[in-house]
Amino acid sequence: MARRVRQEEADDTFWVEAYVPLSLGLAARRQDIVDRLLAFGPLSVKELADQLGARPSALYHHIRLLLTAGLAIEAGTRVVNRKRVQLFAAPARVVRLRIQPGDPSNRSAVQAFVRVLGRQIERDFRLGLEAGPARTEGPQRTLGLRRVCGSPDAATLARINRKLDEIDALLVDSRGRPEAGVIFSWTLAPLVGGSDPSGDEQERQAE
Repeated sequence: MARRVRQEEADDTFWVEAYVPLSLGLAARRQDIVDRLLAFGPLSVKELADQLGARPSALYHHIRLLLTAGLAIEAGTRVVNRKRVQLFAAPARVVRLRIQPGDPSNRSAVQAFVRVLGRQIERDFRLGLEAGPARTEGPQRTLGLRRVCGSPDAATLARINRKLDEIDALLVDSRGRPEAGVIFSWTLAPLVGGSDPSGDEQERQAE
């Protein structure tokens, strides 16, 4: 029996579409902070630093920018060792990027966001590869990589998108321990022929 995909209520989703929050959220470190707050928040700065392997003092600047962009919120306090510490959380259960190809400013910001995301994906995979006990096969796989080109009909494409929504819902609903966490990243794009001048230049620089 197929699992029902949980439908997000309007208040469950924070849509990022304006240029300012997009630009303030561009840094890979800030993307990582938002991801941790979504998965494990509310968290203190020290808890975030422990998860990210960073010094707490190195995170305050990023958190201030995320608060300005609305990508993080203050979420009360907690007493730790008789000291009250501020907690931070994501603005909703789900944060999503609204892609508007017809809006030049949105398109430019999204392209910049994707470039940062690509570097973050490379870092995530490299760290997972070097971590040691990652599983690469079977139902408990935690490390994998795949790029597939296809030409699905309308019904198949709809099914693919339902599966992606189901994976998203499964991860949003999971609330396990950070040390048992996984990162799932994906892109979906039309197959377009012809050369990409910017991509060709980047490939030449990489050679």
